[in-house]
Amino acid sequence: GGRNAARFEGPLAWAPVVAPQQGFWQVEVQAIRIDGVELPTCKAKGKKDGCRAILDTGTSHLGIPKRHISSFTEQLSALAPPSPGGAEEAADCRQATAPTLSIDIGSVTIELQPEDYMRPDPLAATTPKASSRKELANVAATAGQNSMCKPRLMPVSLQAPLGPNLFILGEPVLQRYYTVYDWKAQRVGFGKAKAPEAALALPDPAAPPEYPGDEAFGDDDHPEMVILMQVTLTLKLAA
Repeated sequence: GGRNAARFEGPLAWAPVVAPQQGFWQVEVQAIRIDGVELPTCKAKGKKDGCRAILDTGTSHLGIPKRHISSFTEQLSALAPPSPGGAEEAADCRQATAPTLSIDIGSVTIELQPEDYMRPDPLAATTPKASSRKELANVAATAGQNSMCKPRLMPVSLQAPLGPNLFILGEPVLQRYYTVYDWKAQRVGFGKAKAPEAALALPDPAAPPEYPGDEAFGDDDHPEMVILMQVTLTLKLAA
């Protein structure tokens, strides 16, 4: 539950952890929208049909249920923007004109822009299967562009009890949002992360020190110190 207030904006918004017995920081997803249009992905007919998401600091992509990944990739792909350095320099797909991806989690709405979810480098364009992309391919050919920008998505194939409607919120979410994991209250806090230069600003030396979670680490007059250590153990088994 500890936090560094210098690294995020405004108060934290909290989402409760669901099914903590499964051992993950897992939250319920109420809705997903692309450019404000809600997708049918998480419109649950029953409790077992709803969506959930696991926050995973070790994942560099967004995990999408396998049966939906083609649709998400289709809708979030975009034409590569012009390269500022001309033909000798690759375009940066994080600057592409692409939709906003919104994910509703409890009282939190996570909003991701192309700079958050796009692969940096464009890929060679292929003709998309969906009719909605045929026009896009024609526009690309007319404009002389031959590359497309693709989102950082990966398929998730898990069965119950975790799946099948399970998302994994990896680096695209965790770089944009500062997250706090409250073990005691079984909840996750979200705050929009500050820009690196703002987050690294030196604290005011005249200000009193802050201790996160006073109720867990002692009172204001007698705060306890928490030290993390890493040790290596060598075990020898007797014959």
